[in-house]
Amino acid sequence: MSGLRVLVESDLEVGKPLRWSVCDHTGKVLVKPGLVLSTDAQCQRLLSKQLYVRETPIDHAAASCATRATHKEPAQPCTADSSGETRSSPASYTPAEYLSDVSRSTSIKLPGILSRPAHRHLEKADEVSHPGGLATPFQLIDQLSNDWEALAATLRSNDEQRHIAVAGVLALARNIQNLVRRHVSPVLAVLQLNSDRDYALTKSLHVAAICELLGKRVGLTEHERLSLICAALTYDLGMVGTGLQGQAEPLSTQQKRDIRDHPEKGRQLLFSAGVRDSLWLTAVLQHHERSDGSGYPEGVRGQAISLPARVLAITDTYCAMVRPRGDRAEVVAKDVLEEFFQARAASIDPEMVAHFTRELGVYPPGSVVRLACGELAVVTEQGNDPSQPQVDTICLADGRVLERSLPRDSHNPLFRVTEIESRPEQVDMAAVLADVWRGIPCDILKPLS
Repeated sequence: MSGLRVLVESDLEVGKPLRWSVCDHTGKVLVKPGLVLSTDAQCQRLLSKQLYVRETPIDHAAASCATRATHKEPAQPCTADSSGETRSSPASYTPAEYLSDVSRSTSIKLPGILSRPAHRHLEKADEVSHPGGLATPFQLIDQLSNDWEALAATLRSNDEQRHIAVAGVLALARNIQNLVRRHVSPVLAVLQLNSDRDYALTKSLHVAAICELLGKRVGLTEHERLSLICAALTYDLGMVGTGLQGQAEPLSTQQKRDIRDHPEKGRQLLFSAGVRDSLWLTAVLQHHERSDGSGYPEGVRGQAISLPARVLAITDTYCAMVRPRGDRAEVVAKDVLEEFFQARAASIDPEMVAHFTRELGVYPPGSVVRLACGELAVVTEQGNDPSQPQVDTICLADGRVLERSLPRDSHNPLFRVTEIESRPEQVDMAAVLADVWRGIPCDILKPLS
């Protein structure tokens, strides 16, 4: 029994994926790593038998199954029924059982998650602790950014562990969905104002948050929006290895080919990591397609582009333009929307532009605006009148930066919004806006494992 040891109680935990292969006395694998046991009875049934574990950091059976994943028919996993016995399930092994809920129009199939709708698992997760139980939106977005940075590093660099990181993407997506649903204005504002973190990572969080809003407006279900958020976080996975981020010089022929191919490459990487959710995969594949057929990689047009992909495409374009990047300045939201209606009218679905404008408005939360009195303010909430949002002054007319922002009534002619401006670099937004939004309960963010 070389390499085997006796299965013990600490190897099994309800709601957690098995770390090792479970074997009989001959070394034959009975249960593969990644299986999630959902009851104590299942754990006790395994412990009642004389079973062993093959204790290796990366199980070879799991790795080979993940490597086998292609566009062909996927392999079969093992799952546990209520009696604790293992059975085959008609889905790919990655190496864990997959979520499948066809009746709810979703088929997210990821390792390390219970075999039930994802939101039930995450709602039962442990709380994230912060002093006092409350946090500012800046703190929560910072936590999201830290989680996403760790996941993204694994997605981009570690083929063997990518299937595990994909499960974390689903958990992160659920956190984003919960935050946006309950605290939409502070979340959008902080993501708009946050330019201190990695451009690509922060931009994808921004895209994900807006996709939740716009997806709901165009009629996507909660579960479809969860898949769309996953796509928003991973749509540029195919850019791994191109070295194009932040490049200022002209692109080479190979780099142009890499850009054109990255949607399909991203879809293939996600598939090989165990994703079988067609909405997620299609949105990643089509996020650069355009209504007039001018997009890539396939040049499809109009309604041939899936609705989630159209939501992702316009949101990606918007977030890329309103965020400053190393080689260019930001474009203010109002000018981006004007370009959507004019210069890009042929390539972007006009109905989607209308939905987008109604959802975010001319002055989205986080926009920096000039008031009639000369003060510089930040939009904190959208008002009933798109031209009169709720604002807080951060700089007085003489240029002095306030230690704490002052609420202003934009209905008052003195504080009327006159124009939208770029974010001032000298202002510590987290400090100045610390009192604007009520403390958000920390337990809204759930652990990713």
